[in-house]
Amino acid sequence: MIDLQDELKNFKPSHDTDDIEAMIAGMDLTDMNDLVMQYAQKAAAGEKRY
Repeated sequence: MIDLQDELKNFKPSHDTDDIEAMIAGMDLTDMNDLVMQYAQKAAAGEKRY
């Protein structure tokens, strides 16, 4: 049987995880909410083309 406490003592997180988190946090990610807000602002300003 696996001893969970022993396994947790030996756990070492991957160094790549920190690099990936930093890279994702630095990216400009536009989601659907951002797009809808942009379209709504342009429509409210009277722009014909979105």
